[in-house]
Amino acid sequence: TLITALLITGAANLHAMGDLQISLQGTNVVLSWASTNSDYYLVQCSTNLHSSHPWQTLTNWMPGSDGTNTVFVHSGAFQIPTASPSSLGYNDLLSAQTLNQEEIPLAMRADDPNSAAPLFLYPPGFDFSGFLLYDPETQTWHSGNGFTRDNPPDPQNTNTNTNSTVTMPVMYFYRVGRNGVYLSGLTNGTTLSGTVSIPLEAVGVEGETIVGVSLFDDGSLIKTINITSNSIPDHVDLDTTRLSNGVHNITAWIECIPSYSNETNYVQASSESSPISLSTSNEISFPDWMDDFGEIEQRLMIRAQTIYTNAPVLIDIRGSQGTILYSTSTYAVDGIINLSWVNLSNPYLGTNYYTEPYFSISLNVLEETRSGEQNKDQFTLDADGRAVPRVLTAEESQQYHNSRSILASAEKTKYRRTDTWETNGMWVVAYQPVSNNSSLELCLSNSVVYLRNSIQDSGLEVYPPVNSRDEVFVMNNESQAYTLMTHLARNRCRNFFYFGHATSGWIGKGSSKITAEDITNLLHTDTHNCHAYRFVFLYGCFTANGVLPKAFGIIPHGEDGTSDFQADGMRPKTFVGWTNKHDATEIDAYFIENFINDWTSTTGITNALNSAGLSAGMTMGDILPKNLKVYGAENLTY
Repeated sequence: TLITALLITGAANLHAMGDLQISLQGTNVVLSWASTNSDYYLVQCSTNLHSSHPWQTLTNWMPGSDGTNTVFVHSGAFQIPTASPSSLGYNDLLSAQTLNQEEIPLAMRADDPNSAAPLFLYPPGFDFSGFLLYDPETQTWHSGNGFTRDNPPDPQNTNTNTNSTVTMPVMYFYRVGRNGVYLSGLTNGTTLSGTVSIPLEAVGVEGETIVGVSLFDDGSLIKTINITSNSIPDHVDLDTTRLSNGVHNITAWIECIPSYSNETNYVQASSESSPISLSTSNEISFPDWMDDFGEIEQRLMIRAQTIYTNAPVLIDIRGSQGTILYSTSTYAVDGIINLSWVNLSNPYLGTNYYTEPYFSISLNVLEETRSGEQNKDQFTLDADGRAVPRVLTAEESQQYHNSRSILASAEKTKYRRTDTWETNGMWVVAYQPVSNNSSLELCLSNSVVYLRNSIQDSGLEVYPPVNSRDEVFVMNNESQAYTLMTHLARNRCRNFFYFGHATSGWIGKGSSKITAEDITNLLHTDTHNCHAYRFVFLYGCFTANGVLPKAFGIIPHGEDGTSDFQADGMRPKTFVGWTNKHDATEIDAYFIENFINDWTSTTGITNALNSAGLSAGMTMGDILPKNLKVYGAENLTY
């Protein structure tokens, strides 16, 4: 059997080393690549590149060599084939230049006559544009443009032609990658503007399957990628205008599980890159921007920052038909731009805009005039020292445009949330067993029973229903997962507590798994007419590190006060989850019971989590229990 060693980059869950060198030494295949002694490497091989075909791991934790190449030897992988004298010889198969063109199809780059090689060496799906292809039947070369190799090689086919007994070569594809995740191609001190593509190199820890990829800024989640297949992106697009200008310590994070088909006994792992200190610089930025408005009130808030610390600002708001509906002038005191549009009306026209599905907002930072007209001293300042905007007529707006040069401009859109549900909503509570220790399992399940009863005793309905106060709904199979999703979709249900197995991209495991994509489709949270949740606490591993908050309609852009939501006419919302692999103990049971007691008697969610953590004896961070994260309204009340 002939072993053909090929480097395939970017395949499956691994980004291969770009400088991988392959050679034969006797019967061994020798791989070598540049490395450092601080990295560990995964080496794998496969006989074809079909997505359903597994890669064989040769080593999952090979230490790198410092200052030189790391070498890995695949022992005994090569065997010299036996063949009749009339067949292709060993040297012929290794040397593309001496191949007998009467025997097998060949492929050769059109710009390199020395690159001829057997056609079967190329993987399925390979595009031969820019190649020449040799047909042994006609003994002629043809253009490969538009030709794609569709069928994989068949290792069982031992015939190269009808006149010889050459064994059909079996291909080995090799790939090597650094364990973990890396922000490659970036250096400390780099300044970024606008939307940028950040190179990403990711290999599942010890070769495991990557199920989540996220970016963090000083520990705050700023970008998530929903992994729905075994293809990991080689870059992450980041809109830097969503960050404040200045220095940010950016890290990438991945979550991995073993590639077990039933996913019933996996142990999660995660890896975080070393931080890279980057600077963002945008003339206008929107670090506190909310995309939606109008869920419970007819109002919206425009928040922005500009590098022009003291300059007049003209804001034009257009409706869905492109017509300017509202214009106002304000002043960027210390670079801060704020506009609260209450009642969504224009006093000059006597018109309100309660049915507009969205508003396009144009911000123009203008050059200040020498006359002082409409400059800082012409504005009233509020209690925070910010300029109170002045509503303009259409003529005044046009005059503003004509009389001043624009220093910077930006466009943003606000979308109306049409899900105008009343009250704080009802609850969904679910539990999944996590321990083989019966005593611990009973303690944990009883704490969730206690939480469920406490909510019910406060006068709120809890779903799914159970037979007695000694029970809690258990999600442990596909049927129970379906039941849970049915109740999550109830329009009156807006609060969810789940305890059990989870990842950054789903809750449950095995047949009971409910993915973020399932939840998004169920609640329509990828639209503006969605069934958003008010409060979600997912008590499972890594739930705060990925796409789950957004799946429930809660945008994870940091901690906000209730007033921040109300300024956009939005109902305050909060997501709580863990950022680590959280192994449950009896302390978690005490924490859950203390949490529900404290939240019903304190003013805000953060205070309740803090008090419960201290009472249960948890290891604490600055305010919250260590590795517990709150997104959204940090002072949400019960």
